[in-house]
Amino acid sequence: MEGSPPFEPDRVSFNLHVWISFPIMVIIIWKTVISYFAKKKVFKQGKIVGMVTFIAWLITWITSCIAFYVNVEGNPWAIPGLTHEPPGILLPATYWGLIIQILIPFIIAILVTRPILWKAQKIELEKQKKG
Repeated sequence: MEGSPPFEPDRVSFNLHVWISFPIMVIIIWKTVISYFAKKKVFKQGKIVGMVTFIAWLITWITSCIAFYVNVEGNPWAIPGLTHEPPGILLPATYWGLIIQILIPFIIAILVTRPILWKAQKIELEKQKKG
C-alpha cells in the first residue's frame, strides 16, 4: 500500500525500535495505572516508577531516532532502494545530525527546568532562614 510504513522484520532499524516498544508500552501502562488508579501503590513503588518510565521513554526516543535516520536519503549508511525523503523537521542526515536529534529533548528539558529548580531552591533557603 502506497504511503504506509513497511513491515520489515529482516531490517535492524525496524527490529531495534518496534519490538522494544512492546515492553516499554507495558511500563507506561503500569505507571499510568499506578498513578491514576492505585494511589496507595505510588508510595510503595514510586521510587522506581518514575525512573523506569523515564528510561522507557529514553530508549524509545533513541531507538526511533536511529531507526528513522538509518534510511533517510543522503545518509552514508542508508540502504539503496529503501531510502525515504528527510522531512523538514529533522536535522540533516549525518552522524552529528543524529546525535543532536537525540539530544534535543534533553537540552530543552535543561533549559525549562533549570529556572524552576533555581526558584525552588531560593524558596527553600528563604524558608530555612525564617524557620
